[in-house]
Amino acid sequence: MKSIVWGDVDKYITQAFGCTPLLVEPWWNIADCHWHCGIDIGDMPIGTPLYAARAGRIVSVAFAQLGLAALGTSQTDWYIHIDRAATAVGHNVARGELIAYSGNKVPSGGATFGPHLHFEVQTAPSPYYNRPASSVDPVPILAPTFGPGGGILGDDDLTPEQDSILRRVFNLLAVGNYDASLGATADGYLKKTVKPELDQILAKPAGAVTVDNTAVLAAIADLKAHPAVASDPTLSAKIDALSKHLGVGTA
Repeated sequence: MKSIVWGDVDKYITQAFGCTPLLVEPWWNIADCHWHCGIDIGDMPIGTPLYAARAGRIVSVAFAQLGLAALGTSQTDWYIHIDRAATAVGHNVARGELIAYSGNKVPSGGATFGPHLHFEVQTAPSPYYNRPASSVDPVPILAPTFGPGGGILGDDDLTPEQDSILRRVFNLLAVGNYDASLGATADGYLKKTVKPELDQILAKPAGAVTVDNTAVLAAIADLKAHPAVASDPTLSAKIDALSKHLGVGTA
């Protein structure tokens, strides 16, 4: 399986989501079996960088575990057996941002048979994990698949460079617009973070990258509609320059 969480490198599943013969997993009366609430990924040496599967806010960091409340959902993504976190509770992170390093540590009530990542998705509020009734299949989160022309992050009709640009724009929208850590308001975040990001993109030769995807247009249009952009002629002009630079027309 490939996933943005470990850098899009193929790794194997050592234990799937659902019923399991392992007695260390919690018993679920409804399924009438011991239930593995997440998915285990092997070939995960201690210290492997782990990146956020989704944008969101860090809601729990403790021994061997990290919880991330996924943006725009009622779900919490759990990274278990980690060696250490690379972020802290309260931080907002973008999809693909470094958040932890893999390990072989065992949180209270758990077990491990060697270094691996246990990743699970819970619909219950944090700090709950390892609960069968509120767990959901994490594979669509770890390795989303989209059809050609879907216009979504990870879409297989995008080149890697196009996907990277689209992810950057979406991360600015998803995280920047509500993360006030770099300024008193979202306005402050946009002015301190979005402008430098745009400068980096615009530093490439014009026409070096062509993006023909409606999702990019939608993201740029949303960014332009933000009050902080609308009230800043320089930033607004840069957004226009970005859309032209990428070959998608003026948003």
